[in-house]
Amino acid sequence: MIAGLDLARGLERFGGDKASYLQILRSFMDGTRHLLESLKTPTKEILPAYAITVHGIKGSAKGICADMVGDKAEALEMAAKAGGI
Repeated sequence: MIAGLDLARGLERFGGDKASYLQILRSFMDGTRHLLESLKTPTKEILPAYAITVHGIKGSAKGICADMVGDKAEALEMAAKAGGI
């Protein structure tokens, strides 16, 4: 069990192929870690790029059934688009 990740639903989404799902999870982890580093210090000047980045994280998270992460990324995206975080 991994908090915030619906493993059963994710595995179903990938047709029960455990190896493929695990590979996708690793890719998400590796790629997202780098993206999160770039988001640590948001400024008004980078808000458009910030919104694009968290939009991508949102989609990727929802795609692997990490809905809690996807929901948080969506909230950050909306805040960035509104001009503040």
